[in-house]
Amino acid sequence: MASCKPPNFALITATTPNWGIGLNNDLPWKLKADMSYFTRVTKRVHGISPEDTSKTIQNAVVMGRKTWDSIPPKYRPLNERLNVVLSRSGSVVSLESPNLSFPSFSESIRHLTSLPDIFRIYVVGGSHIYREAIKSSNCTHILLTRVYHQFECDTFFPEIDENIYGLAEHEDLVRFVGEDVPKGRLSENGLEFEFLLYVRREILGER
Repeated sequence: MASCKPPNFALITATTPNWGIGLNNDLPWKLKADMSYFTRVTKRVHGISPEDTSKTIQNAVVMGRKTWDSIPPKYRPLNERLNVVLSRSGSVVSLESPNLSFPSFSESIRHLTSLPDIFRIYVVGGSHIYREAIKSSNCTHILLTRVYHQFECDTFFPEIDENIYGLAEHEDLVRFVGEDVPKGRLSENGLEFEFLLYVRREILGER
């Protein structure tokens, strides 16, 4: 099952043009298309070899305690994914098995990398976790939904350093997520947004 062992991880987020991601521990916008995209992408396991298809393989979603608390109780843990919550105390009272909690981001990644049935690791927030994760050489992909409107925000995603991460071709995004993603700007209730993928430049350079 070596093919399922994830040495790296991806970030997934939606931001305003000035990198805003939240207000009062909630999203400042409502985009059903983006929420559906997030759910599909973080659940999907694809490209698995035939001998592995009978095994229980899933993705992991890593998040901070505030992000966990921002999820409505009826939707948590996020189903069909291993939920990993970072808490300095090392425990989250409301977290149910088989989900996990760790006191630090690095510990969570070390543990998840050792699990044989994890296909992909997604870091899903919040801003402190993103800031730590994006600096890691093991962060290889950033799935970014760019929301083309300046909402008031009090939390922000770290600005992507384009010397480190390059904007990938749309075809690369399609291959990575395993679905036919709409290309270019989309609109929902008058709000424009776009699905993008950034990849570490050394990986882009290998193609």
